[in-house]
Amino acid sequence: MAKIQLLGEMDDLSLSGFGQPSPRHGLQLLFWFAKKFIHFDNNNQIIMKYNPSDGRFGFHKFQNRFERFQGGRLLPNQRSPYYEVGNLHPLEAQQLPKYVKEKFTGHIDGSNTDRLIIGLNSNGEINKVYVTQHENGRNFSHGHTYQISEDLLHEIQNTSNCKSFLEQVLGTGKSKPKKKRRQINDYVAVDMDSNPPIENYYVGDDTSEYSIPIEKKSCCPCCTIL
Repeated sequence: MAKIQLLGEMDDLSLSGFGQPSPRHGLQLLFWFAKKFIHFDNNNQIIMKYNPSDGRFGFHKFQNRFERFQGGRLLPNQRSPYYEVGNLHPLEAQQLPKYVKEKFTGHIDGSNTDRLIIGLNSNGEINKVYVTQHENGRNFSHGHTYQISEDLLHEIQNTSNCKSFLEQVLGTGKSKPKKKRRQINDYVAVDMDSNPPIENYYVGDDTSEYSIPIEKKSCCPCCTIL
């Protein structure tokens, strides 16, 4: 899998291009997550206000399947689950605030492109936060997937409202020189299963539990899968 860039501050988020331009909703989604879905305890541990397994706000499991033609898994392989949110089609997404949904058209115009993914540890606590986007109707873009640092989440929480947050993100990149993006270490996608990964094809909007994996099989041992 490719390196995942770490976004450590507002400038990094601005320069990444995530959630830009309108009608994309990723920045609004990230603001809502930082301000309304989580808080930090005295040990700087991220605490969730809701359980993502309940399906509220449209949360559902992200399977992080091995994608042979996409360079492997989107995120580091782990036994604990990932959950994603941001698809505006499900009925549960109506629980998201108006500023996240207001530019959604239901058409293929970028207004439902962005997603936020959280990784949980063995105790059911958040240990990683990622943002990503669809590059087509099926797969997420490995080159446009970013990890959100705790410092950036704190910075977002300190903004007064979504409008102020958007002004900071959309304004800083234009007024300041471009910085070299920082990168975190490579992750190696190691399969927990003893069998080699199969190629998956997905039907549906997200590579999630609502998608349908289809395994290609040869008709006999002498045939080659193309």
